[in-house]
Amino acid sequence: MVRPVTDDDIGLKVLREAPAEAGQIIDIVTIHSIGDHPDDSWCKNVSTAESAARVNWLTKEDMLLAVAPNARIIQYGYKS
Repeated sequence: MVRPVTDDDIGLKVLREAPAEAGQIIDIVTIHSIGDHPDDSWCKNVSTAESAARVNWLTKEDMLLAVAPNARIIQYGYKS
């Protein structure tokens, strides 16, 4: 079940600023899919039988940030 998109989820939200020591800074702006929640589009279910867990690959250090260390990560949310 998809959770509803609230007013707090709408618009641009900076998930990570580029490091101060970054040379050339790039912006990565993500836009979620139709009918999905902005936070849920970028999560992977990594649950085990013992515990429920999800990983957001936009903010986890060994995922997107590992290949784009000079990036500012921005998420755009809207009601679809």
